[in-house]
Formats: sequence, structure tokens, C-alpha cells
Amino acid sequence: MPKSSIVAALLAVSIAGCSPPAAQVAAPDRDAEQVAGLFVRSCMSFAGDPAGLRHWIAANHLPQVPEGQAAVFLGSAGTGEVFGASNRFGKHALVSFDSGACEVIAMAGDAPTVQRTLLTLLGKLGVSVSQVLVRSEPDGSSTQDLFDAAHGSRHWKVSITSKPHSDAPNLAPELRLLATVG
Repeated sequence: MPKSSIVAALLAVSIAGCSPPAAQVAAPDRDAEQVAGLFVRSCMSFAGDPAGLRHWIAANHLPQVPEGQAAVFLGSAGTGEVFGASNRFGKHALVSFDSGACEVIAMAGDAPTVQRTLLTLLGKLGVSVSQVLVRSEPDGSSTQDLFDAAHGSRHWKVSITSKPHSDAPNLAPELRLLATVG
């Protein structure tokens, strides 16, 4: 099974019972608000501080994904812990890497809307953001936007990657928002 299908399946299972009925599926902009908000509250707030992030996760009662399933989210990127963060607006996972990196993975229908929503939210919070790279794979398998972000003495590297599901085109693209201290 291709990795993208495994991730999609795990996102669907990570918070069993939290998905909305088909008639109540939120518009992409509502899910975009959820993804951007989760990313800012978790990854932007705690990048470089895995202990602080995990304390915040525990305080917000996010369930931990079992170790065997977490390995799919962690991939070759390192060690860490994975938590389910799905809600009635979308399927989301939160990855706390031991290195201090933090990632939100979402099944998002409209990656440009998520990116626009995130950049607007960061602007409202006084975070300066500059795009440093846009990269698309020639085969269309993914696109990645890299940003430098700063607020006072805090600096981050933010990566937004979108991967369509070529093996399951009816699924929303996998969207990964990664923050590291930079």
C-alpha cells in the first residue's frame, strides 16, 4: 500500500468517531481555519520545545496514536510522538518530533486556502513571514512552499507541503505543515 494511502487511513482511524456525517462536512475555509489555528497554537508556539508541546497536548487531551501507526507519520524524519487532532471539521494529526520540530498533517481539500489562512493568521499575530522557496515535483506528486517567519526574538522555518493521492483521487490532498526553530 503506498504511504499516502496509509497516512490517509491512519488519519481516518486516529480519532475514530469524530468525523462528521457527509451532510455536515465543513467548507474548505472552515477546515483551513482549524488547520492553521492548530498549527499556530501547537507548532509555532512550541517549535524547539518538545516537552512543552507534549505538556500542551496532554492539557488539551489529544489522544496518542499507537506506536506502530505513529511510525508511518514519523517516517524516516526521526523519532517522536504522534497525536490525533481530528474534529468535526477535518482529519488532523499532530506530530511532536524529539528534535523539537512539530508538524500538523491534515486531509485538506484546498491547500492554497490553508496556506492563505495561515499567512493571514500569522500576520494578525504580528509574525513577519517571507517566502523563500516554492518547489513542485515534475510528476506532480507534491508541492512545497518554504517560509522564514519571525516575531521579536523568535524565528521559525515553516514548510507547507501538499501531496495529492494519485492512488485515491477521491481523497483530499495530504497537507503537511512543519515548523522548526530557525
